[in-house]
Amino acid sequence: MIKTEENAVGNRETSSCIHKGMLKIYCLTCDCCICEECCTEHARQGHTVESIAKMVAKHNESLVKCQGEITQQLQTEQHKIFKLQDEIEKTTESVSSELAVKLKEFEKIIQDKYMEAKKDMIQEIIQCVTKISELEKTEASEPTFKPVLENDFIPFISQYKDNSSFFQTVVVSKLIKRKANISLTTENISSTRGKLEAYKKEYNSTLEYLRSLNSKIDKQMIVFDRRKLLAMREAEDFLREENRKLKQRVQENIELTIQTIALQTEQSELKEKLKKIRRQCEEQKIGLDRVSKERTEIQKLIDTHKQTLQDKDYDVKRLDDIIKKKQETLASLNSELAEFDKRRASIGGPMTSSKEDNKLLQTETMTTKEKVDESFIYEQNALMQSKFLHFYDATNTILFIYHLEAKKVYKLAGKEAQFPTNHDSVQINNKIFLCGGFDTSLIQFTKTTIMLEVVNNEDIEKTDKKNMELPKSQHKLVALNTNTIYSLGGKNLSEKYMNACEKYDVAKDQWTKVAPMNERKFYIAAASFSFSIIYVFGGFNGVPLSTIEVLKPGVDDKWKIVKISGATEWGVRDASSCFQINENEIMVFGGTDTPTGCTDETFVFNIQKNAVVKSKGRMISKEWFTMRNTIRSGDKLYIIGYYAKDIHLYTLSSGNWDLIKRDNWMILDDV
Repeated sequence: MIKTEENAVGNRETSSCIHKGMLKIYCLTCDCCICEECCTEHARQGHTVESIAKMVAKHNESLVKCQGEITQQLQTEQHKIFKLQDEIEKTTESVSSELAVKLKEFEKIIQDKYMEAKKDMIQEIIQCVTKISELEKTEASEPTFKPVLENDFIPFISQYKDNSSFFQTVVVSKLIKRKANISLTTENISSTRGKLEAYKKEYNSTLEYLRSLNSKIDKQMIVFDRRKLLAMREAEDFLREENRKLKQRVQENIELTIQTIALQTEQSELKEKLKKIRRQCEEQKIGLDRVSKERTEIQKLIDTHKQTLQDKDYDVKRLDDIIKKKQETLASLNSELAEFDKRRASIGGPMTSSKEDNKLLQTETMTTKEKVDESFIYEQNALMQSKFLHFYDATNTILFIYHLEAKKVYKLAGKEAQFPTNHDSVQINNKIFLCGGFDTSLIQFTKTTIMLEVVNNEDIEKTDKKNMELPKSQHKLVALNTNTIYSLGGKNLSEKYMNACEKYDVAKDQWTKVAPMNERKFYIAAASFSFSIIYVFGGFNGVPLSTIEVLKPGVDDKWKIVKISGATEWGVRDASSCFQINENEIMVFGGTDTPTGCTDETFVFNIQKNAVVKSKGRMISKEWFTMRNTIRSGDKLYIIGYYAKDIHLYTLSSGNWDLIKRDNWMILDDV
C-alpha cells in the first residue's frame, strides 16, 4: 500500500534523487520516485522498490475494482429497494382486498341469517293469527249456553199442564239435553283457551329466540369488529416495519453513496498524483524518444544499405556467372577460329586477327542480351496488347472503356452491359472476360461467364460462354497466358471464404477445377509470372492476410506458401494489385493494410530470393483495386482506382508514380 500524500511529500523532500537520471522506479519505503542509480543504494538498505508503471497499473486496477464493487453494491441495493417497494404495495393491496372480501362475506352471512329469522318469525305469527281466527269462527258457529228462564217454560208448561206425567218426562229430557250442551260448550271453551295459551307460549318462545338471535348477531358483529381492528392494526404494524426497513436501507444506500463519493474523490486525488508522476516521466522520456527515433532512422538506413549491398552482391554474382559463361563461349569460339584459321592457312587464304574476332563476339553477345529483354517486353505486350482500360459504374449497368491513345471514354449501357455486382474481369488483347458475382434481382451468387470484344476501339460485341463450376463473388481472375484464365478464391452462400480454384480454356470454352489454395480468402492480388507461374499476395478472411502463395501449372499442380527470406517490412495486405515488372520481380501496390484504411505503399517481390523489399517510391494517393485490371502499354503500367476512379500510372524505367485525376480524363457527366 502507498502512504498518504502528506507522508509522501515529506519523504520526497528528505529522500529526493540527486542524480540526473530518469525517474522510472518508485521506493515504497521512502515513498518517492528514484532513478536506476538510486535503486541500487535503496536496495542495499533493504528498501522495497517497484517500477512506476507497475505502481500506476496496480493503483488503476485497485481503483477500478473498488469502483466496480461499489457500483455493483449500489445496483444490488437499489434493486432490493425497488423489490421491497413492489412487495409492500402488493402486500397492502392483497391485505386490503382480502379484508374487503371477508367483510362483504360476513355482512352477507349476517344479512342472510337475519332475513331467515325474520321470515320464520313472520310465518309463525301468521300461523298463530290464522289459528286464532279459525278458533273464533268455530266458537261462533257452535251454540252457546243460554240459561233457562222461568218465562221460557211458561208456554211449555201451559201446553202440557193437563198431562202431568208426559210433561214431567219431556221436561226432564230437555233439561238433560241442555245440560249436555252446556258441558260440551264448556269443554270447547277450555280446549280453545288451552290452545290459545299454547300459541301464546310458542309466540313468546319465538320472540325469545329472535331476541337471542339478535344478541348472537350483535356478539358476532363485536367479534368481527375486533378482528377487523386487529387485522388493520397488524397491517399498520407491518407497513410501519416495512417503511422502517426501507428507510434503513435508503440510509445504508446513502452511506454507500457517500463512501462512493469519497472513493471517487480519493481516486481523483490519486489520478492527480499519477498525472504528476507521468509528467515527470514524460519530461524524462523526451530525450530518450529523440534518441530512439534517431536510432530507428539510423537502423533503417543501415538496413537499406544492407539490402542495397545484398542486391549489388547478387547482381555481381549474376554478372560473374554471365561473364564465365561468355568466357567459356568465347574460348570455344576462339578454338573454333583457331582451327578455322589453320584450315585457311593450309589452303592459303588470308588470316584475321583474334582481337577483331573478340570484338565481333562481344557485339553479338550484347545484341543477344538486348534481344532477350525485347522478347520479354514483347511477350508482355502480346498478353496485354489492348490499348484501353475498362470498369463498371456503381450499379454494374454501364461499362466504360477509356482508350489510352485517343484519350476518349466510350460506354456500353442497357441489357447488353448489365452484369452481377462483385464480379471480376480480365483483359486479353482486345477481349474482356467477366465471371461470377452476386445477382441482386435473383438474390443469389452466379457462375455466369461472358466475353466482350472491342471492335474498332468503339463497337462492343457480347458472347455468352460456359459457366464456372462454382457460383462465387469477390474472387480474382488472372490470365496465365493468352489461352488460360484462372479464377481464385472468393465467397458464396455456403462458404464465407473460399479457397477453390478453377481454370478456363479460352479455345475450348471449358472450365475445370484445379487444386485449392492453402487459405480461404478473397480480395487477393494475383499476377502471372513469365506466363508459367501464378503468384497470390495477401487477401482477406475476416482480417487482412500477409501470406504469399505460388502455383506452377504443369510442374507442380499444388499451391505452396512462400517463405520470405531475410528482414522485410511486408505485412498484411488485401484489395491490392500486382504486376511483373522485369524478369525477376513482381511489384505489389495499394490496397489496405488495416481493416478500415487504404495505403499508398509499394513492395517488390524477388522470385529468385523469395525476398520482399519496400519501395522508396509511393503512389500519389491511397487507393484499393478490387475488380480492377493492371494494363501495360510500352514502358508504363495503368490501373483505375476503385473509389476515386483516378488513373494510377507507373513508369517502369524510372520507377516513378503519376496520377491522372478523374476530372482530367472523365468527360461523361453520368459517371
